[in-house]
Amino acid sequence: MSRRQKRAVFYSSPLIVLLMLFMLVKLKLDRIESNAQQLAQMGQSAQKLLGEFRTGLEKFDAAQVLSCYDDNYAGVHEGFSEEQLQSERDRRSSEPPISARWLTRLSITSRP
Repeated sequence: MSRRQKRAVFYSSPLIVLLMLFMLVKLKLDRIESNAQQLAQMGQSAQKLLGEFRTGLEKFDAAQVLSCYDDNYAGVHEGFSEEQLQSERDRRSSEPPISARWLTRLSITSRP
């Protein structure tokens, strides 16, 4: 390799690194922008849904209130799904406090 070629590689390599860095930053910013747009659309949809729900409550219109619920919604205690805890810390945080456990046991045992 001649001296001129070595010099060209030496001077152009930082430019290539800067170009790659610029492209990575642009990809990251595009991803952040996409997530921000998705969050904004979700917020607008939630506001619209809650507005319809509020209008139904104010008018005492049960049909309009019920139209805000999805027919395919599975509640916490419905269906075959089971919560998969990822770590021991999750297991500890999912347990109710001691007082809540006692209240649960008392309410269960006090039923006829």
